[in-house]
Amino acid sequence: MTKRLRPFGVYIHWPFCAQKCPYCDFNSHVRFGGWDETRFLKAYLRELDSVAELLRGNPLPPCGGGLGWGGIPEDRSLASSHNFERHRVPPSRPPPRPSEAKLHLVGGRSVSSIFFGGGTPSLMKPQTVGAFLDHIAKLWPIDANAEITIEANPGSVEATRFKGYRDAGVNRVSMGLQSLRDDELKKLGRIHTVAESKAALNIARSTFNRFSFDLIYARPKQTPQDWRAELAEALDLAGDHISLYQLTIEPDTPYAALHASGKLIVPDADAALALYEITQEMTAARGLNSYEISNHARAGQESQHNLLYWRYGEYAGIGPGAHGRLLTDIETVSLLAPSGAARETPSPSTGEGWGGGGARIARSRDTPLPNPTPRRAEGSPSARWGRGQTRIPTERLNRFATVTEKNRTSGCTSESIS
Repeated sequence: MTKRLRPFGVYIHWPFCAQKCPYCDFNSHVRFGGWDETRFLKAYLRELDSVAELLRGNPLPPCGGGLGWGGIPEDRSLASSHNFERHRVPPSRPPPRPSEAKLHLVGGRSVSSIFFGGGTPSLMKPQTVGAFLDHIAKLWPIDANAEITIEANPGSVEATRFKGYRDAGVNRVSMGLQSLRDDELKKLGRIHTVAESKAALNIARSTFNRFSFDLIYARPKQTPQDWRAELAEALDLAGDHISLYQLTIEPDTPYAALHASGKLIVPDADAALALYEITQEMTAARGLNSYEISNHARAGQESQHNLLYWRYGEYAGIGPGAHGRLLTDIETVSLLAPSGAARETPSPSTGEGWGGGGARIARSRDTPLPNPTPRRAEGSPSARWGRGQTRIPTERLNRFATVTEKNRTSGCTSESIS
């Protein structure tokens, strides 16, 4: 009998946006002339093939070739940082049962979650999403209850694609609303309106069994009264999951320049803490409990892909800006791709075709942690918790980690990640 190993996740990073938000330091890009979606898809699929080779136990390609990724010539920001994989599960039919032979080929591994992030992956055609999932399905078996999420912006064009994404195999959508105030949306550089957000939420609710949306708070001049009113409205619209992030000034963004010049002032740590307390109070009152610092869900409705990250699990990162963590034997393999053009037929074994310079493959022993510090509400938060998610001092945040050791979910110990 083939030994079945722990499932892993797949993150696919789509780097394009219709407009770059002034607070965003993610690897995202505006291409006013558009992009060759077919060409990019071929590069992504080659990268998936490369990860499949890695997980089968084939020799790693030499430095100077391999799991490289490129997008726009000489654009280093379109390089990828490591890769992972998953298998398609259309909601209309159960996944096929993998043969023992196939389980042997992939080391007995299956995929538990896929997440399309960005950038704005909802700018992809549904056919492209379907091609991703079809290709993944050829490489790995998928868990019957696998979670497949796509991030979306609530513009009307993208919202009308929801049915296409569902038919392609997506079973969860996460939307970036960011605010329920039109004037605040403009300040945040968003190009949708509150009316479009609500229309998109209605479509999401009628299309998917599971949906979520994001809001940003601790914005300039936001008072506790303002946030209470906006959050109450958001909770009326929410389903079983909501993400609430504090605005953080990230280096090398337009907001950072404005902040440095004194033209943009955000709430200080005490004010941010007060807003955080309001957030915890109001979400808990609605049954949306905090399961990590910025995400709230009803019991059983937590994002499985989020939990994979917080529990120090394994995941492959596909595409420019993606990061992955895969253990091969007891080694962690990370891939830092070169710049260069994404050609149509790169070799998954040699890397030829991914552009000049070759991929740098970082291999290091992954020392099991004797008692890994949890970074979510199942234990005390640490200084590593949530870069870009809160400005509350860690020592003060510790007071709000009220869920004790006995409430931890299984899978958080060193045994589960070794």
